[in-house]
Amino acid sequence: WDYDPLNFAGHFDMLVQVDDVFKMEGLNAVITSEEFYINKDNFGRFSMEATAPNLKSQLNSFVTLRKDSTWMEVKAKYNLANLGDNSVLRRKIPLPRQKNYLDINAKFGGFPLSIAEYWLGGGMTETHGVFTADLQIKGLANQLDATGDIVARDGGFTLSALKTHYTFREGAIKMTPDLFDATGTVIYDKYGNSAVVEGGITHQHLRYMGLAARMRTRRFLGIDLAKGDNDLFYGRALGAG
Repeated sequence: WDYDPLNFAGHFDMLVQVDDVFKMEGLNAVITSEEFYINKDNFGRFSMEATAPNLKSQLNSFVTLRKDSTWMEVKAKYNLANLGDNSVLRRKIPLPRQKNYLDINAKFGGFPLSIAEYWLGGGMTETHGVFTADLQIKGLANQLDATGDIVARDGGFTLSALKTHYTFREGAIKMTPDLFDATGTVIYDKYGNSAVVEGGITHQHLRYMGLAARMRTRRFLGIDLAKGDNDLFYGRALGAG
């Protein structure tokens, strides 16, 4: 597993069946865990069913995760080898038929928004709220493109560098191959002032997250630093834009 933002752990039960051991055909596996951890957070019961005709075919899997009202369902296809005519040069093989190509449809319900901190490190803290999502993730395993829709509700977060805490009631986020676009979401500062977001969080194939957003507002809290929060300056600043 080579994806720094996420680390998985748990105690797993596994059942593996191979119809023909010598030809390695008819591959089936079922993996379950009653307590599945992502970055040391418990996300409940995990289940995965995976099948493949052989080691040179496409692996199909179905993954579920559930804890109370939090759930996830993932359908995935993964090419164990180049599919089709082996005489065709790799550069001429259509991308969806190349080895290591991944095609994922992921649905989420009642998931905690705090998982955003897995990718943003210490840049965002005190994140709360829940989201639902329907995402499509496709591409070679090391160069994935993601699209889909996310709806976040009753959320909030603190920008660590500025110590400003913002909240929102509902935000519709459009996921594109390089941006989590939250344009149109209304956020509130601790005084009840509002601002409309334009832009969102950038990414490069679901890695290297960054912020590319501005806010339209008449009055909004932009800095809320107490003495000692920053070596260079501190204070409270409200602005318009």
